[in-house]
Amino acid sequence: MTEGKDSGFGFRIRPLGTTEGRTDQPGTSTAAPRADKRSASAAAGADNRPAPTAPAPPPAPPNPGAPPPPHTGCRFASAQAALAFLGAVAAAGLAAEARARRGPAGAWWVEVPAPWPRLAAHAAAAGARAYAGERTDWTLLPADGSAPAPPPAPGKAVGEATRGALRLHEPAGDLTLSAADWPEAGLADLVIATALRPARARRLDHVVCITPAALARTVLRRALNLGLAVRLGAAEREPLAPGAPAAGSGAAAWLCIAWGGERVPGAFLDALMRLPYTIVARAPGQATGAEPAPDRPPAPAADADLPPLLVDYRHATPLSSGLIAPLVPAGEHWLLAGPDAGHWRVRLRGRLVDAAELVAPPAAAAVPAPAATATSTPQGAPRPAPGTAPVAGALPTPPLPLRLVRRHGPTRAPDAVLLDDGELSALAVYLQGRPAAESAYLVLGPGRHLLLAPGGLLAGIPFGLPLALLGPGGLYLQQGLAFSPPLPETARARFFPTGDDALLAVSADPAPDTDSLTGAAAGGHPRADRFAAADALPVWTLWAGPPPAIAAGVDGAAAARLQALAAALEPKAPEQPKRKLRLPFVRRREAPPDRDALLREALALERAGRLVEAAQRLEQLGEPAAAGRLYERAAERAAS
Repeated sequence: MTEGKDSGFGFRIRPLGTTEGRTDQPGTSTAAPRADKRSASAAAGADNRPAPTAPAPPPAPPNPGAPPPPHTGCRFASAQAALAFLGAVAAAGLAAEARARRGPAGAWWVEVPAPWPRLAAHAAAAGARAYAGERTDWTLLPADGSAPAPPPAPGKAVGEATRGALRLHEPAGDLTLSAADWPEAGLADLVIATALRPARARRLDHVVCITPAALARTVLRRALNLGLAVRLGAAEREPLAPGAPAAGSGAAAWLCIAWGGERVPGAFLDALMRLPYTIVARAPGQATGAEPAPDRPPAPAADADLPPLLVDYRHATPLSSGLIAPLVPAGEHWLLAGPDAGHWRVRLRGRLVDAAELVAPPAAAAVPAPAATATSTPQGAPRPAPGTAPVAGALPTPPLPLRLVRRHGPTRAPDAVLLDDGELSALAVYLQGRPAAESAYLVLGPGRHLLLAPGGLLAGIPFGLPLALLGPGGLYLQQGLAFSPPLPETARARFFPTGDDALLAVSADPAPDTDSLTGAAAGGHPRADRFAAADALPVWTLWAGPPPAIAAGVDGAAAARLQALAAALEPKAPEQPKRKLRLPFVRRREAPPDRDALLREALALERAGRLVEAAQRLEQLGEPAAAGRLYERAAERAAS
């Protein structure tokens, strides 16, 4: 790669059918223009030494009859190996262009205009079969590094079937790469066909999350709950490779999520990647474990700063991003992800807006506190009428309304999750085939739904609001929040009565004129949703339809024929003296436990505060992890 006017990665793939303008000769570098420019600049900047008396000799005229220097050709089994080879060639400055062909079964042919001794090591490291030649005739390089034999002279007659084909000469026999089976391809085709390699980013201060529009609220709520800065925009995406599966195409949300400090919220980013059709990407300038660590780029503040190329934050491209970014057409962005997500073409519609413009802080003055007023006086004591002085013996109205505030400190795995209508379909896709589907239950409600399991949800659910069970009873509180002023157990029972079969999920609910996402970020007025424990359904009912009809037994005619046939075939055994038989002791096989009944019993015992008994039920079901959590909670309660 030369250092001329464009000193960056100016690498390109184009056909090399002619050799006009070539300056490389055998034994010389392809970076000859850089040497000429350096010598010319050195001569122009020389000191006042006397000029040589003899003029410089004129350049030798070109020899039209001399054979062109041999190029290097490589045959790769995958696009990833071919792209890694080109990246090494470009980074080493050995060539500035190449020629590529796409073959069957994912194979690729790459021709580089550089002598084979310079590229043999790079080709071997990339796992290629290297050849030396020119135009259509190529000879396999020997394994000992010696010069290859010259190719045989081609025939005089060239038919249509061999026009534009490549002839590869090997000791075992010649190969022909026809133009129909190996068409010309560009660098963009090679990038699209390449799978990224795993590489964790070492330094990140922001990411770009591309998710379906229906999940934008979920991502935004979780990000605000962690105190992250979010910019939101509308986008459309489609697969980058022609013929790729189109699942996940269409309307999408573009969320630029930034944070301060050096610590990367890895658990949060991993949870986002588990959402359906969601990709978390980084800008190419942010360093990975295999790239040099540049100065950390600031989070994009304007649409003009959005990079044209985005890379899955868990992966890296085999080729430098400086070579890929110029391939992206204007008005769109390329999103390169891992093999599980694929590559996408994303078009941003409109500008990014600050998420703070979509949600407003809750207004404390507009929040009533009916529960606090109702319990202000002792039971049986008369309450004063509005506008009158309190009666003797009555407690004054609390000066502070009951609110939920953020609580700092470690949190355990959630005991339940509060979901809305839009998250049920995503939950059904996420839980299929996961262990949580074996023990989780779903209680449906008007607009909000409760997902819970005995012993808690051991695996993180990247949906909804996580809840924690508060003491005995069916009271669940949003994780990360606490009551202000604090409520003891007796006060909680008075404020939020649950009874034997009721479940209450308390979450932050801001003022009516604000968005409910604010409650996840900064607390607010408590909102309680009541559910009936008897209405709990196994979570697999979200995606499992009605059971199929099961046919059993035989009809009457078939049964009569079978009985007649058995009687006819039964041999008549001779009479033998009767003997007293001693039958071995056979232990009666116990029926397997009713899993659903034991799970529901464990949930009821956990709500009642009988944690040890609930853990024993889970042990009977073969759920040691959930049982262990209940034993830990029982020990913590006994020690407190």
